[in-house]
Amino acid sequence: MAEIRAAAPPRAHRVRPTAYDDWLHFQLQLTYRCQLDCVYCGLDRSKPDMSEEMIVRGLDFCFGTAAPNVEIQLFGGEPLLRFDLMRFATARARALAAERGKRLVLGLATNGLLLDEARVAFIAEHDLDVVISLDGPVAVQARNRPLRATGDGAARGPYPIERVVAGFHRLVRAGVEPMINMVVGPEDVPDIAAGVAYVVEDLGATLVRVTHRLGVHWSQADRAAFFAALGAAIDRHGDRARFVNLCSPDEPALAATSVNLDGDGRIYLGCALTTTGDMPSLLDTSFVGDLATLPGVDAVDRDRAHQCDNLVSSPWLQDVDRELIRNNLEMGFEAVAFSRAYIARNKGRLDLEALGCDDRGDVVGHDGEEGVAPASPEEILACLPEPEPTRLAVARAEAVPGGLTYDFGRDAAEVALIAGAAPAAVVEGDPERIAARYA
Repeated sequence: MAEIRAAAPPRAHRVRPTAYDDWLHFQLQLTYRCQLDCVYCGLDRSKPDMSEEMIVRGLDFCFGTAAPNVEIQLFGGEPLLRFDLMRFATARARALAAERGKRLVLGLATNGLLLDEARVAFIAEHDLDVVISLDGPVAVQARNRPLRATGDGAARGPYPIERVVAGFHRLVRAGVEPMINMVVGPEDVPDIAAGVAYVVEDLGATLVRVTHRLGVHWSQADRAAFFAALGAAIDRHGDRARFVNLCSPDEPALAATSVNLDGDGRIYLGCALTTTGDMPSLLDTSFVGDLATLPGVDAVDRDRAHQCDNLVSSPWLQDVDRELIRNNLEMGFEAVAFSRAYIARNKGRLDLEALGCDDRGDVVGHDGEEGVAPASPEEILACLPEPEPTRLAVARAEAVPGGLTYDFGRDAAEVALIAGAAPAAVVEGDPERIAARYA
């Protein structure tokens, strides 16, 4: 088998873990509009786009962090539908990073349909990382990500995959290495081989992430089939592309700790905004406050172990969502175990530096700084306590200099009520509304 090496254009996409103490990961939900009706997306398309005023407030909040490094993802919907907001946010973020001495990485998640010459030129000029959602050849993509109906009764029309292909190659010619993100559900596992072959051999992608779908149940048989197919795909195509799965920087994906700003000023932790269709009560569980009440971005507890604990024990979860969340967390931890086992078997032929990890599968930053190790099996078990409905681990609060430390709470008054504390920093709330939640 050939040695697995990087095959990147001049400026490679930067692969980073999500849990460095010295990084803040922030996401702007620019719009909910999109041209597609992806089967795993539950976004409310009727919600308004983010305003320029909200972008200014959100980025001021973001750059209040003590972390020296900031990563900002421009998200949707399809953010390129609001190219004007994307340009505005990029300029504002660059100015604030220079003013406050922060290192800044900007990223864009897109379906790839609007990567025309003007947008690609902007992306290359402003050094944005790009993730393109592409699940495989046109038959798979059309099934999982069909075009949205126009609302006038017209047929959806064929999926225009040629536009995605053209946009991908424009990016490569401009010196940008796009990451291809393939989302796979249990029913899609048989398509992994063909999907990876398409994006690597036919499209020419050099950076690939095969993502297990969230919000659906993965049986033991499904999991075994998924990781067997993924391992076989890496064996076959690893000499042509780097597979982000091997450094597991984002697993468990459900326990992501990015701080996400919605268009209405509400702030959520993790991936709740993109999984509301399959797990509606996750949105309420992941809500941490808003720009008007939070004392600062560093008041949000971004510890991944705490996030795991919160996700399985939150009193705001519906039982059906709690079971799915536990199942999806377990799937994510198995992804960590897979990456470590694969590296242990193949490290002699792996280009670990290009993959962004060491010989244990622990992530290393793009400048070589130490990363946070994926969890061991013992740590996995510790992070997955049995759900306790009476336990209110979601809302602890402590009085600290400068305000409250939030641990996945709501507003400060709710947190204090549940924690049995009344720190001076607590803001006023509606006692009846708060009490009704826990009746």
